[in-house]
Amino acid sequence: MSKEIAKNVKKMFREIGVKPTLKGFYYWPVAVSYAKQKGELNYRMCADVYEHVASKFKITSSKVERSMRTVTDSYQKRFINYFDYKNDKITNKELLVLIVDKLLEEGGDKNERKIVRTKKTDWWH
Repeated sequence: MSKEIAKNVKKMFREIGVKPTLKGFYYWPVAVSYAKQKGELNYRMCADVYEHVASKFKITSSKVERSMRTVTDSYQKRFINYFDYKNDKITNKELLVLIVDKLLEEGGDKNERKIVRTKKTDWWH
């Protein structure tokens, strides 16, 4: 996991007001780093992300998914405002894409935008 990505995700979460007492606070940076490294977000991606994070923390992927969803659900309105998101609800997959895209934009390298999206998840176009 890139320490720089982890630092940026944690900083973003602190700005939003996410409490570091939630386990998902620590799972999200690993998930974002993995998704950015993979460069592809497709129908199966979240399951792959959960499995990767679970292996890093030696827990089940269902616990990872639930902990990450707790963060997403608990801070729904703040994420919507932070990302100027147009829908009323953000899913884990949507939040993952929003965070990766924001990090890529802030990185300043437009050519680095390699996230491949499938038709099933074209809600962010």
